[in-house]
This record gives sequence, structure tokens and C-alpha cells, in this order.
Amino acid sequence: MFKNYLKITIRNLIKHKLYTVLNISGLAIGIACSIFILLWVSDELKFDKYHEKANQIYRIITRSTEDDKQGAIQPAVMLTHFQSEFPEIEQVVRLHIGGESIINHGDLRFVENGFLFADADIFDVFSFQLVAGDLKTALREPFSVILTETTAKKYFNDRNPIGEIISYENEHDFTVTGIMKNIPYHSHFRFDFLASISSMNTINNYMMTDWRCSGTYYYFILPEHAQKADLENRLTALFKRGKDKHSTAGIKLVLEPLTKTYLHSTKTVWDIGQHGDISYVYGFSAIAFLILLIACINYMNLATARSNLRAKEIGLRKTLGASRQQIIKQFMGESFIIALMAFVAAIVLVELLLPVFNNITAKALTFNLFSDLALTGWLILILLFVSVISGGYAAFFLSKPQPLDVLKPVVSSRGSNNKSYQFNLRSVLVLLQFGITIMLIICTLLIYKQMRYIGQARLGFEKEQIVVISNPWNNFNDMKSRYERFRNTVQQHSKIQSVSAAFNVPPGNINNSTRAWIKGTGQNADEWFGLIAVDYDYLSMMGAEFVEGRNFSQDFTTDKSQAVIINKTALRALGLKSSNRVQLTGINNTGDEPQTIIGVIKDMHYKSMHEPVRPMIFYLKDWCAANIIAKINAEDIPSTIKYLRDQWGVVAPDWPFQYYFVDEKFDTFYRAEQRVSLIVLIFTSIAIFIACLGLYGLVSFTAERRTKEIGIRKVLGASVSGIVALLSKEFIKWVLVANFIAWPIAYYAMNKWLQNFAYRINIDWWTFLLAGALALVIALLTVSYQAIRAATANPVEALRYE
Repeated sequence: MFKNYLKITIRNLIKHKLYTVLNISGLAIGIACSIFILLWVSDELKFDKYHEKANQIYRIITRSTEDDKQGAIQPAVMLTHFQSEFPEIEQVVRLHIGGESIINHGDLRFVENGFLFADADIFDVFSFQLVAGDLKTALREPFSVILTETTAKKYFNDRNPIGEIISYENEHDFTVTGIMKNIPYHSHFRFDFLASISSMNTINNYMMTDWRCSGTYYYFILPEHAQKADLENRLTALFKRGKDKHSTAGIKLVLEPLTKTYLHSTKTVWDIGQHGDISYVYGFSAIAFLILLIACINYMNLATARSNLRAKEIGLRKTLGASRQQIIKQFMGESFIIALMAFVAAIVLVELLLPVFNNITAKALTFNLFSDLALTGWLILILLFVSVISGGYAAFFLSKPQPLDVLKPVVSSRGSNNKSYQFNLRSVLVLLQFGITIMLIICTLLIYKQMRYIGQARLGFEKEQIVVISNPWNNFNDMKSRYERFRNTVQQHSKIQSVSAAFNVPPGNINNSTRAWIKGTGQNADEWFGLIAVDYDYLSMMGAEFVEGRNFSQDFTTDKSQAVIINKTALRALGLKSSNRVQLTGINNTGDEPQTIIGVIKDMHYKSMHEPVRPMIFYLKDWCAANIIAKINAEDIPSTIKYLRDQWGVVAPDWPFQYYFVDEKFDTFYRAEQRVSLIVLIFTSIAIFIACLGLYGLVSFTAERRTKEIGIRKVLGASVSGIVALLSKEFIKWVLVANFIAWPIAYYAMNKWLQNFAYRINIDWWTFLLAGALALVIALLTVSYQAIRAATANPVEALRYE
């Protein structure tokens, strides 16, 4: 019997080549898209799962109960209270980022970003593996450091580095005490050097002992039965007890599971590493399902359209004694064979296009059908899903009628309940298919508009041709001296417009924060102000726009110690309509003397459009020169950079020349969204193509079944346009109605996505009309081609058709 079913299936596939190609190609493309997205989602969900105790590891997050903002850093000194006050914490480790660091060994000198300080117990919390050295003692002593395998080879080639010395920031010597395996890719934080955190007592004792200084990450292991809510309350109480109680209003310490850190911490500031976004995991998973559903709908539509051709076969089989179960098996078998053929074609497509997909997503995904059991299981589920959904109608509904119902002649195309049901089901499926397609078009248009808005938005300063040069922060006097000598030299160059300095420059975090209040009004406890030390020419060089007042000037001697400039957000935070030389008190780093507001500038975006602009206070300080900023001419930029590099080598031969362009660094903030928008565009195009395949198949079948009718109409004088309209109007009606399904769903989804941006576009009504019009044009082009072909056929040939 199986042999007989297989033979009939193959005959049907060969006999109806067009529908076979449409079904298999549509399903293959849909399955391939699902596999690509499955690989991407699987990769995102793997982060930090490789640690042996991953489900017991937590970290401390500082959360504001007022605005739901959260940060990842805490005071290092908190650890001294853990053993006595939190006995339920089994193991705890502190991490501190060394930042951009100069590392020397012999003649080798590199600027490294992967220098991390940690407690010796880090290996009791995380499953990092040493290939040389002792896990228990490698980080016990100050100025001990462990290198990753790649870093060890970079500095020592094939020599054994244990016991060797490397220099940190030209000041501190570290002894290599171990070599560890490279950090797995699926880790939310990475490093190349792992140094003992006790070294920080010498390097920066203030960081380790002062409650006001937050720069440390806490990770620890909790037993499964631990009362997390109670622990969070006690940690919050300790935090407020150690810090200024007034400055911790509305602050709560919460525990974040390690397994959620990568995907659920997109809004966490001052974080230690990279992040994904769980909303993209959900969104791409939904897209994969929808594309697969569109492909299955194609199969179901063609099955309903062609069901009458199989009705006599079913009736004859039942007359000869076939049971309904046997017919169901036959049709499900056909569906499985088509799905299997499509599955094989999809795997070939994935193998061919995976390098392209990796390039788009900036990942290194691999595809091996049998290496990952979880992946294999999902692929089997996809195959079964496609088989059941695609073949379900043919199997369960076409096997239902009695033999006499399908063998007797049908008088009217609308006179059969079964046909009416088929027609209604097909209408619903086309509605659903194009509803999904229109929804994806709307999402693509709005994502494009948001990304274009971000790219063209005014940031409050001029970001083009601004070069930021890192000035090593070894001590204030050396930093200031290097800056002054460098500035005095390079600002004479014809292609360098101006040179200035600031402690913080965009894009980046603002390191210092302060409370501030208007003199004589009492302390303002509701707002933290970003505090930025700058040089005289910084704001003018950056093109900051003054709303009122003036810039810093050397003509006013009091500016250096008694003047500040604020942004518009700070003006609002202070409850002022105009600064009018108002005096502020309580500002950190400015002494006890009141500071006069001499100017107000438009808001400058120091970070991405995801975050609102902070209230900012700018003030003059000699030690502001951690970043040297040069505005250069647009022509021959490479030679200008070479000149700057050469002059830096003269002024600071012991420090590498490190620089970046502000506009290029801003672009990195949106690369994730840019990749997402490209992926959505590609998959939307694929969804449209698959939907058009199905629509083309339906029109082809309709035209084929109505060949005689078309011939008679033409003989009786019907025009080509009239016949095209006759064949097209039903499908176009479905596409129009599909808009009302797609619009509310697309609005809800995109409104949620846009909430991730503090500055975002409005969702305009014309976007929905444009998406509907695009879908209508695409459907018209698809339908019209086959309709015109049928309408222009020779009527004589049409009337001979059987």
C-alpha cells in the first residue's frame, strides 16, 4: 500500500509541475528562513550558560524606583560587610575594569582594552579554566596577572610566560602567574588580562576604600532556597548606610540572574560587557513563524483550489473499500514527502547562504545537522509542523465526503457546500497571508524611518571632522603638560581648525555627577547633574548653541573658579525659565564657593538616542585634558591624522597615539538596530515573494479552470481589461481587507519597539496607507501577469480545452 501511495504522489508531482515547483520552492524558502532565525536565536540564548553554576550566579544591580533606571557598579568597600551580614552568599567575586591601558613587555607595547581586576575567588564562581598556574593561588598576591592563551602568545610567542613581568600604564609591574583558556564567545563580559584586585589598593586606593566611589561589579553564588527579596532589602540597607543617605533616595539594590544578564540588561548603564536584546529574540522568532506560516498557507491554498481535481479519486477509492484513515495517511504522506523535499532544499540554501547571513548579523554561526541535539530537535519539529499544517486540510477534509457526494456531477460552482467551504477557507488564508505581509511591510517602513531619524537628528553639536585623542591619565600635572605642549604645536597647522580638551566627550558616559541647588533655596534632592570639566574653547569648538549668556572666556578671571554653563535640561531641572546669573551651590569639585551660571546651551547628546539627555553642568578645570579634541578640515584627512600622530610621538613618546572620530563612534551605537533593520527588510522581502508565489499559483489555477468561460466571454465581445478585472477583483478584495487585520497588530508591535528610544518618530497614518498600497501593487502585478496571459489567449484554443 505504501508503494502505491508513493507512486501516486510522484505521479501527481510530475503531472502538475507548476504547483509542485511553487509548493516546494515556497516551503523551502520559508524553512530556510526559519533555520537562519533559529540559529540566530539559539546563539543569543547560549550566553553565559556554559558556567557550571550558571543558574545560581547573580549580580547586584542598582535600580532607581523613581524612573526605573539601573546601573551595574557598586562601591568596592561593600565586600567587607558580606561575610558578617550575608552568610547565605556562598561565594562572591568583585570585578573592576582597567579600561584602556598601556601594557609593555620588553620592546612590545600595546594599548589594551581587556584588562580586568578580580578577587582570587573568581574561579569558584565562574567556570574559567587555567592551562597553567594554580586556580587557588594565582590571584592571591597583589600585582599578579593571568593571561589568556591568545594574549600569552601575543607577548611571549611560544615561551612560557609564568614568572615574567609586564608593565601596566608605565608605572606598575605585574607578575604572570597563570595562563587560561580564551574566554568563550558566549560570555557577556570578556578580558585578555585577569589581575588581582588587591593591586587596586596601590593603584587607586580611593576606589577601594571610599563609599562614594562606585566602580565595582559584584557576582556571587546563592543556594537555590535563598530568600532573594529579603537579601535585596538587606543589601539596600547596607548601601544606604554606607553612602550618603540623602543621595540614595529612591535607590534599591536588586539581584539579576547571570542567565538573564545578556538579554535583559539593555537599559543598564555602566555595564561590564556586551548585550543583546530579548525583544529581538521574540521579534525574530515571530518573524520565523510568520514566514513559515505564509509558506504553509501557499500549500493549503493550492490544495483547496485543486481539491475538486482529487475529489473523484477520493470517491473512487472509497467505493473500492478504502477507509478514511487510509486516505488521511495518503494525503499526509504526500504532504510529508513535499515537506521533506523542501526541507532538503532548505538545508542546501542554508549551507550556501550562511556566510552571507553571518556577515549581515556579525556572528560566526555554524550549521551542523547532527552536532547540536537541541537544534536537531527543533528542525524535526519544523518539518513535522510544515507537514501537518500544509497537508492537514487535504488529509482531514477531503477524506470526509461520502462517495456519492464527490462522484455525482456538480451543477454550479457555488451550489456545493463543500465548494463554498473551500472558497471561504481560501479567502481566510489569503487574508491571513497578506495580513502578515502588510504587517511586515509596515514594520520595515517604521524601522527605516526611525533609523533615518537617528542618523539625521541634531545632536546639539557638530560631530563631523572631530577627532578625539586619548591623553593618558597618569597624573594631573603630566596630563595637563602633555596637552598644552601638543595643542601649542598642532594648532599652527593649516588643516587643524582648533584644539581643546574635556574630561568627558561624546559619545560616552559622564564620569562625574553632582547635586546642585540654587543659592539660598535649600538643597535640591530630586536630580543628579552630569558634571563635565572642560577647557575654554571646548563648547565653541564643538559648535554648542547658546540659548542665553556667553561662553567661558579668559577675559573674565572669575570664570576659572566661579562660573558654570548648563544645558536646557539642567535649566528645567532647576525650575528656572532663565539663568539670569543665578548662583548654584553644592557642586562637587568646585569648592565651597557659589558658582554663577554664565550661559545656557542647547542640549548635547552625549549618548545614543536610546537615552534622554541628562542635565549637565560644564565648568573649567586644569585637569580636564583626559581627552584632547581637534577639529580638522575635511580634505586629506589621512595626512592630517599622520601629522597628529607624528607630533604626539614627539610630545609623548611613551604613550601610543589613540584616537577616534566622533561621528564614527556614534554610528556604533546604532549598529545593532541597523543590522536588525536590514534583517527585517530581507525577511519581509522574502515573505512578500512567498506570498506572491502562492497568489500566482491561485490565479494560474483559477485561469486554468475558467478557460472555457474566458473563451466564450471573448467570443461574445469581452475586452481584455474586462477579463483581467474579472480574474483579479476577488484577489484584490482580499488584499484590501487584509489591511484591517495588519494595521492594529503592526501599530502595537512598533509602538512597543519605539519605546526603546528616548527620541523617536511619530507613527503616521500615511505609513499604513503606503504599506497597504505597496502590498496592493505587488498583488496586482502578480495577478495581472497571469490574468493578461489568460485574457489574450486565442478563444479557439480556449474552447477546445478539456
